Amino acid sequence: MAQTGGYDATSDSVDALREQVAQLLKEREQWDEERSRLSEEAESLRRRVEKLARAAGQADGPKADRVDAETQTEAVDDATAGQSKEEAGGLNAVIAEMLRKPEDEAIQLQGIEALFAQQTQAGGATGEEAPALHRSLEVAVAVFSKHQSNWILLLKACQFMSVLLAEPAVQQQLPVTTLHQAAQAVLAASTQMLDKTGGVISTSAQAGLPAPTKLLTWFLSLLALLMPCLDAWLKNQSNSKAFVQSLLCDLISRLLAASELPQEALILKSVQLMPLLPMEAWIQKACLDSGAVHSLVLARQRLAAKTGSQGKDAQETPLSKAIQAAVRGVFAGNLELCSRALDDTFINDAFVCLEVLEELQGLEQQRRGTFKTLDAEYGIIGKAQALWSFHQRQALEDPEPEKCSSRAVLQKVAGLLQGTFTKLPPPKLLQRMEEFQTSEPLIRMALAAVHESPQIRLQIAVNYVDNNAIAVIVEALQMLLRGFSEEGAADAGSQRVDTEAAFRLLGEAKLPPEAWPYINYCLEVCLHVLSHWSCTRISREGDDLDQNAAPVRLAHAGVVDALAELIDAS
Repeated sequence: MAQTGGYDATSDSVDALREQVAQLLKEREQWDEERSRLSEEAESLRRRVEKLARAAGQADGPKADRVDAETQTEAVDDATAGQSKEEAGGLNAVIAEMLRKPEDEAIQLQGIEALFAQQTQAGGATGEEAPALHRSLEVAVAVFSKHQSNWILLLKACQFMSVLLAEPAVQQQLPVTTLHQAAQAVLAASTQMLDKTGGVISTSAQAGLPAPTKLLTWFLSLLALLMPCLDAWLKNQSNSKAFVQSLLCDLISRLLAASELPQEALILKSVQLMPLLPMEAWIQKACLDSGAVHSLVLARQRLAAKTGSQGKDAQETPLSKAIQAAVRGVFAGNLELCSRALDDTFINDAFVCLEVLEELQGLEQQRRGTFKTLDAEYGIIGKAQALWSFHQRQALEDPEPEKCSSRAVLQKVAGLLQGTFTKLPPPKLLQRMEEFQTSEPLIRMALAAVHESPQIRLQIAVNYVDNNAIAVIVEALQMLLRGFSEEGAADAGSQRVDTEAAFRLLGEAKLPPEAWPYINYCLEVCLHVLSHWSCTRISREGDDLDQNAAPVRLAHAGVVDALAELIDAS
C-alpha cells in the first residue's frame, strides 16, 4: 500500500509538471503571436514616423513640432488602424463634406485629422491615388483661404500638406494650378499673421494655441516644399510677379527687418526661400529693389553683433552661409546689378562688395569679354575708383588693418582693375589713364598692367602718334614725381603716404608700395617709343625731325622737365 501510494504521488507530480509545460508552451505561442503583431505595428509606426520626420524636418526638425505631429497621428490612430480599401470611401465622403461646408471649423478640423492619419499610413501615394491627392490638397488650401484666424486648424492643415508633399513623386501627380494656389494661400496666411502680430514674432504660446514662431516656421517650410514645383510658373513674370513681390516685401524683408529679431531658425527658413526662386533677371532686380538684399545684410550685421562673432567665425554659422548663398544668387550673372552694388548702393558694405567682386571675376573666366563689357557699358573703372577710396580710408582707420574686411575689398578691387586694364585695347587703356590721371592708385595699376604685358607696350610704342601715348605717360610720370617735390609737398605727400600704406596692405608683388617702380615703368614706355621711332627712322629718307618725331613729342610733353625733377629727387 505504501508503494502504491508512493507511485500514485509520483504519477500525480508528473501529470502536474506536464500540465505546467503545456501551459508554458501555450503561453510561449501566445507571446510569439504578440511579438509578431507588435513587430508589424512597430514597422508600420516606423514608416509612419519616417513620413512625419520628412515633414517635420522641413520645419527645421524641432522636437516639439514632431511630437505634435505624432500626437496628431495617435489621436486618430484607433479610428484609422487597419483601414481597408472599402473604408477609403469614408475619407472621400469626409472630403466631400469638407468641400460642402468650408466654413464649418469643426468639420474642417475632423477632416484634416482624418486625412493626416490616412496620409501617414505606411503604403504611400500611388499613381492611382492622384485624384484623391488632388482633392485632399484642395480642401487643405481652402482651410488656408477661409480660416486664417484659426491657428490650430492652420497648423493641422500645414502638417498634413507637409506630409503629403514629402511623398516621393507626389508633386508630379498634382496639377501646377493647385500647387501655385497652395503657395499663394500659404503666403497670404503668413503675411496676415505678421499683420496680426504687428511684425513681432513671439516664441510664447497662448493657452491652447501654437506659438507664432512655430506656426510661421511650418508656413515657411511648406513654401520651401512648394516653390521647387513651381519653377516654370515662377519664371513667367506676368503670372508670378505679384507672388514674388509679396514674398520678398511682405514676408522675407519684414521678418529680417523686425525690431526684435525672431528665432534664428525662423530667420534661416526665410533666407533659404530666396535661393529657391529661379534667378531670372527680373526676379534678381525685384530682390534688390524690394530691399530684401538690404534686409539680409542688416540681419547679418545685427546677428553678428548679438552673438559677438566676427570674421571667419561669423561666416561659418548656418545663417551666414544661407545669407551668402542668397546674396550670390541675386547677383549671379547679372552685370547690371553687380555694377549697381559697387556704386552707392552697397559701397560701404564689405560683405556684399566681396561677393559681387568675386562674381565678376568668375564671370570673366566663364564669359570672355566680361571686363570689356563692364568698362564699355557700366563704367566699372569709375565705380572701382570710388570703392577703392572708401575702403582705403576704412582700412587705414581700422586699429587692425591687416585683419579688417576692407583690406580684402582692396585686394579684390586691385584684381578687378588689373584684369580690366589688361583686357582693354591699348588705345582704350590710355584713354582711361587720361580720364583718371589724378588717381594715383589707378595710374599705378594701369602702369603695372603695361609693364607686365610686352604686347601692350609694343602696341603703345608702335602707335604712339595716334594713341597720344607720350602725353598720357609723361603726365603720369609728372603726377608720380609730384609727391617728391617741395611744391605742394604737404598735400601730395599725405596722399602718397596713404597710397603706399594701402598698397602695402595688398601684399601683391606686382603692385609694390613705393612710387619708384611705377616711375620706372613710365620711363620704360618712353624708351620703347624712342626705340621704335629710331628703328623706323632708318627706313625713311632725310634726317629732319618733324613734329611727330618721338624726341620732339617727348620734349613738348615735358619729359625733360620730369627727368630734371627726377634727378633732383634722387
